[in-house]
Amino acid sequence: MIESNSGSKRVVLYARVSSDEQAERGTIGNQRDFLRNFASLYGLNVVDTYEDDGWSGTLALKDRAEGRRLLEDAEAHRFDEVVVYRIDRLARSLAALLDAHKALDRLGITLRSATEPFDTATSIGRFMFQLLGSLAELDRSSTLERLVQGRNRLARAGKWTGGVVPFGYDLDEDRCLTVSGRLVEPLRITEADLVRSVFQAIAGGSSCSAEALRLNTLGVPCARRYAGHKKGPMAIPTPRGLWDASRIQRMIRNTLYAGNHVFETRNGPIARDVPALVSTELWDAAGHQLTRNRKMSPANSKRVHLLRGLIECGRCGHAYVGNTMGHRGGKERKPVYRCGSASHRENPDLTTRCKGKMIPAEWLEDLVWQDCRAFILNPGEALAQAQQQLRNRMEQSTTAEAERHALLQRLNEYDGQRERIMTLFRRGRITLDEADAQLESADREATETRQMLDALSAQADLLKAWETRITDAASLLQRLQDQLDEVERSADGATTKRTIVEQLVYKIVVHTASAARGESPTITIHYAFTDPRSVAGESLEEKSAGVATSPTPCSTRYRRGNGPA
Repeated sequence: MIESNSGSKRVVLYARVSSDEQAERGTIGNQRDFLRNFASLYGLNVVDTYEDDGWSGTLALKDRAEGRRLLEDAEAHRFDEVVVYRIDRLARSLAALLDAHKALDRLGITLRSATEPFDTATSIGRFMFQLLGSLAELDRSSTLERLVQGRNRLARAGKWTGGVVPFGYDLDEDRCLTVSGRLVEPLRITEADLVRSVFQAIAGGSSCSAEALRLNTLGVPCARRYAGHKKGPMAIPTPRGLWDASRIQRMIRNTLYAGNHVFETRNGPIARDVPALVSTELWDAAGHQLTRNRKMSPANSKRVHLLRGLIECGRCGHAYVGNTMGHRGGKERKPVYRCGSASHRENPDLTTRCKGKMIPAEWLEDLVWQDCRAFILNPGEALAQAQQQLRNRMEQSTTAEAERHALLQRLNEYDGQRERIMTLFRRGRITLDEADAQLESADREATETRQMLDALSAQADLLKAWETRITDAASLLQRLQDQLDEVERSADGATTKRTIVEQLVYKIVVHTASAARGESPTITIHYAFTDPRSVAGESLEEKSAGVATSPTPCSTRYRRGNGPA
């Protein structure tokens, strides 16, 4: 039985509720009213009230705003007893509960529950306190386990279980992801269309930083929409309200946009299909471009290697890296490009190292830059070739569009075909086995038709990416004509040159047919918009393993070629 102690003890009231409990209507106002009525009924001398609204019970009392103030007031001996609605309001883990009791008991302050029969002023009360604390922790653990199981069940059913709704998607009435029809006001296109344009731009050679700058320049709002609200996802602006490269990168790397979302749980991943915004081929192409951008990053480079990340070995497939070579003990060292797998750091076994030839960096860089310079000064021929390539692709696209309509018509006919088969079966014209065989054949043909449609959609996406790349490169060529002299004279010219080279050069392959001295490699340079040509150049020879000479002239063939179709 609870006794009245009006005027004897200074009592404070403590209430707490977490956001999850608020959602279950266990608001802090209910606790406040109950505790005040309790204090009035038993004539308690209440001197203060502490309310932690939206704080987890697993946090220590000192880590909550009002809990910390309660402990500070306890140190100042401003009260003698703490009354809570229920013991789990003080804490929902036994460790946090015992820590709170220890801190208050040290100061001679007792704990009392308004709904549970204990009082820590007595030994039996302290026993009941610890027992109820253990039960509170058990209840919390059981509740969490049920919540996790329920969330995983919803995830397996294809539901979106909460958190940020991916850009380009909305939630339908069943809380499943659906393609967003939400308009992006400055552009008057949907979010889904904007996502596709970003993927196409990246696949066409752009970067995450460039796309973030483009979206911010166009005034596209950047906000995250969170699920879990009755009126639908709630939009919350990002801290700066701007797009950044990291968000673009997460978008490009997210398999969800290609139709496959993986939900990670403590019991293992749950894979689920979602509506795809881009084709698998476009998703792969954008991801490969990000990898290429990372390889070409100039971070930690003492010299700006103009072609870093663009050269690969035709012998082993490894990338060529920038390096310096010279006489042993000599001070003068020449910059070169060499196969990454030819280095002793990667492969200490001399007999199995790649024999790809080293290439003088300055010679090859000058060769490539002079071609780029010629493109900038005389873009007419290059652009004409690019536009002709685009026209050829557009003609192919027109044929593909007609084929697409035919495939769609064929796909629509399969439903009627299935119905006719079932009608024949119901009339007894065919047996069950015959009906099953015909239905299986129709389903197989429908699946093949859908695969053909997906392939045509992928070709259309890549065509748009190619068109974007041509447009961007054409604009770059025209814009740089007036700036070329300034670029070549400026102190930061190497960095600007690199930006130009990244736009105009797809890749460079060094083919080493033989490692014998005097044998020259064949260098194939894949420019974006020119037909193959041949000229003579230089190569570098090694006198012996680990000791290199400076570059010496010899006959080298190389071809300029187009990027991949």
